[in-house]
Amino acid sequence: MTRPALRLAGRRAHCALNILLAAALMALVQLIALRLDRTFSFPVRPQALSQRATSLLSQLSGTIRCIVVLPHNNAFYDNVRQLLRNMEAAAVHATLDLQFPDPHINVSQAADAVRRHGADGWCLIFEKDDAFEIVPYESLIERTHVETDSLLPGSVVHTRFRGEQPCITALARLARPVQPLVYTLTGHGEHDFSDYDRLTGYSDLAREIRREGYRLKSLSLADAAEVPADCNLLVVAGPRRPPLPAEADALVSSLARGGRLLFLADRAERLPSGWEPVAARLGLRFANLTAITEGSMGGYSLAVDYFSDHPVARDLRGSAVTFSSPQVLDVDADFVRHHRLRTHVVARAPTKAWGETTPEILPRRYDPGIDRKGDLPLAVAVEVDGGDDLGLDFMKAFVVGDSNVGLNAFLGGGGTANRDFLLNAVDWLTDSGLPYAPSRAAEGNALQLNISRRRQMRFWGISVVGWPLAACLFGAFAALVRRLFS
Repeated sequence: MTRPALRLAGRRAHCALNILLAAALMALVQLIALRLDRTFSFPVRPQALSQRATSLLSQLSGTIRCIVVLPHNNAFYDNVRQLLRNMEAAAVHATLDLQFPDPHINVSQAADAVRRHGADGWCLIFEKDDAFEIVPYESLIERTHVETDSLLPGSVVHTRFRGEQPCITALARLARPVQPLVYTLTGHGEHDFSDYDRLTGYSDLAREIRREGYRLKSLSLADAAEVPADCNLLVVAGPRRPPLPAEADALVSSLARGGRLLFLADRAERLPSGWEPVAARLGLRFANLTAITEGSMGGYSLAVDYFSDHPVARDLRGSAVTFSSPQVLDVDADFVRHHRLRTHVVARAPTKAWGETTPEILPRRYDPGIDRKGDLPLAVAVEVDGGDDLGLDFMKAFVVGDSNVGLNAFLGGGGTANRDFLLNAVDWLTDSGLPYAPSRAAEGNALQLNISRRRQMRFWGISVVGWPLAACLFGAFAALVRRLFS
């Protein structure tokens, strides 16, 4: 073999060896990552607080001491420290005295703080005057379960730091020692606030309401003759069965006494639904129409971003609230005017939507004279305009034409504005004084893939083998073509 041929063969062998070594190195990195299941954080600019947190911190005053009972080698210790530093900077009218005793080093100081407040385990303790709030470490962490590989049994859990809201809520409770009491109506097939099912449960909303500083309690009007006097807000979440006449009278009487109501009402399968008297007392009617568009996702779901300047939604612009099966609400102008009520359409269907009379019939299309186009209200706020002779001086209500806006599936992950929409409604109804600003904040800087190991291996195969092999085949084909036509 001639010397030029040897050189050419050597270059080709060297190139092939480099490719094999690069592939082996990438495979080794992937296997180590799968074996150790480690998360790496890249140094970036610290995340700012959400608008909701910044607004609330600017309202605080006085001195607040925060004791962090958490080992310094904890995986999320730096996240906690950075969050508290950001909160300290945002509290322009208050002083945050931050203390970080390591329970493994400063044992006496950490043990004294835990014993004095009756805490259990790692936690954050906020103190102001004689009041204190405990934020357990578990409430700072969000755990996500992902699908597992059948070859590797066992669940895969990814953790993410989501500590802003629990800490901000603890400060809000210190500023508001008396916790308002929210009752949830039961006995008519309403959504269960203790149900963790993604498609039926309201457990996420219950957790968020408690984190906001409220107490939550269920109420059965079949057992109680009337709405309790200590009720700051009554939530009726998607009843499937009509109320008894006495129950409907109790609800109407509560409104007449100045009660507060959050009513999430689905379109009834049979008319009358039995809830018409409650809606009528608020100057509203159920239009018996379902708002849909040709591009509705998942049947007749709507991503609604048409909001008014009402406090509940004015800061949600640029976001979207997902309605699963929204029914249209109509305002009875004569009743509203006669009873001196003030109604405000907070959310309405997109301009391309129409009110469908028979959404269960496919294909869905607009039928002139039967269906309806135009203004389609989906959420309406009602309050007394200056009071009247019926004792409604403090009555407030917020009615949403879809109870599915509060499902766990729509509140988790921060993909929709449903959480802020509902919490803003609760805060507005209770006159809490809490800010209505958006609360979604990117806490932490880790990229969360949330994919199984089988998918990770598939990704490795495509990235390490598939694409390089495709590039090599394309190069060989190009070289062949060039040699044939040269």
